[in-house]
Amino acid sequence: AAMPPRAVLWLLASALAATRVEGRGGAASRGPSPHEATQNARCEASRRRVLRSMVLGGGGVLMSSAPSRNHGNAYASQLPLRERLDKKNLPKGVFNLVPGTQIYPEWMEGTWRVKSVFSGYEFPSRIPKNQLARDPTVPGFQKFSVAAVPDIGYDYDYSLRFGPDASGKITADLKYNFESIIDSYTKQPAVSSISYDPSRNPNRLTIALEPGVSSNCQRIELFTNSRESELTAEGESPLFITSETLRQVNLGPGAEIGRSKELVLDYQLVYTYIPIGKDTIQATLSTVGYIQPNEAMLYSGDPMRGYGNSGEGPVRPDVTRMFTAVTDPVVLYSHTLTMTRVPSE
Repeated sequence: AAMPPRAVLWLLASALAATRVEGRGGAASRGPSPHEATQNARCEASRRRVLRSMVLGGGGVLMSSAPSRNHGNAYASQLPLRERLDKKNLPKGVFNLVPGTQIYPEWMEGTWRVKSVFSGYEFPSRIPKNQLARDPTVPGFQKFSVAAVPDIGYDYDYSLRFGPDASGKITADLKYNFESIIDSYTKQPAVSSISYDPSRNPNRLTIALEPGVSSNCQRIELFTNSRESELTAEGESPLFITSETLRQVNLGPGAEIGRSKELVLDYQLVYTYIPIGKDTIQATLSTVGYIQPNEAMLYSGDPMRGYGNSGEGPVRPDVTRMFTAVTDPVVLYSHTLTMTRVPSE
């Protein structure tokens, strides 16, 4: 049975009070630069093949991405994001300041045709992969569980648009972008409507799908819990990095009449952008998935039975390990993106 929300919160509060959050053993070696990542071999694998290889013990490689400073995540390390990503030190934030709208450099203004290529995956968690593969709350394991990448293992093309807001700053046209991504994946007009008003709340967006598009959900609610960005350099080229931590809630009809189905997912999206001339941008996307507190409680059960619970008898969670399980990444996916400017009419 699911653990009551108040009990979960109490356990997390106890873990914070104990201030003994365990570090992850072993420092990861520094990965390739974002520019090198875009040149790596492309992996053409469907979602089913990826998940099957996950369960059977296949390994994957997360393409290294780029740096940034934390702006509003009181739990995560204050190291630059590039260093955190190279070390795979990307915990889910617990306490965050309310983030503002993401601002982009002027060289990203315009409409871009994007070719997205799946590049790899990795399981950094100690939780057994065969347990994770059965967990629907792990982002990326079901279609539409990450709205920006509707099916993790596929390659597809779509468009992105960036333009000035009322103050003249360059921002993403999220309504246009999400509709383009989802329609491209489904190969049909799949979006019924998108509700988003950044002037009132830049951190909430609602996507309604057309009937029959997905058996997993009819509506997607996106809540942005933190944002950070940095404009730096990669060699002689500018390098822009953004990170967003999101909670996604998928809603659809339940098995019982009059009751809806709800799935909560938490993940982080880290993008890097390097301009190649005026009309091309080489980019990477790293998607970092986390599990929910109830599942973390199950996976971090009686320590006498190892890291996870064997399924025999009641679960006796270890508070510190539960906190680690709920905040540490359980899966990381990588995509390389080639963005080509669409000439203005």
